[in-house]
Amino acid sequence: MILGNGTEVEVEGPIINGLLQATKIKKRGGEIKLEAAVAAVSTAAKTITLQLVPGTVVIQVNNQTQFEDELSNNALTLSGINPGTDFLKFRGYLDGNGNIIASKIKRDQPDKDIVQAPVDSFVTGSTITVLGLTFSTDSSTEFELTDDTSTDSNTFYMNLNNGDLVKIEDKDKDGIADEVEIEN
Repeated sequence: MILGNGTEVEVEGPIINGLLQATKIKKRGGEIKLEAAVAAVSTAAKTITLQLVPGTVVIQVNNQTQFEDELSNNALTLSGINPGTDFLKFRGYLDGNGNIIASKIKRDQPDKDIVQAPVDSFVTGSTITVLGLTFSTDSSTEFELTDDTSTDSNTFYMNLNNGDLVKIEDKDKDGIADEVEIEN
């Protein structure tokens, strides 16, 4: 994992002679989350392409990526992921080059598409783009601010800035956000 200045981390370990001896480090804040169907897998490139209605997102795995399988007792590996049938829940981060790196991948039952990522851009009252994916919002979209307070579209967009971490849920997978929340 590559960490830059200002990156939030959680560190665990004993304090020995006044120094923290890190046994576990987790990146915090700005965490990318995706829940979507698998479109493609490349074991050679160590990538997984996830399919959402607005488009696809490519994530990279490395030696630190943790794999879990909620559908069987077998160990999940990159080569065991099936395009067209598998649904993954993914957690990761953007590296210094803008690549999405997987920290944890879990195979699970298909569910709603979810994307949590920094805002690339937005059009007030109309669209939000994250990870290059543009989701529409409309009168049926539910909006929440960082304190989990429900709000209207105008107030939401007035509080939204490029770079803010947002969570978008598309329950019916039509490219129109059913819920959008600004995350802390």
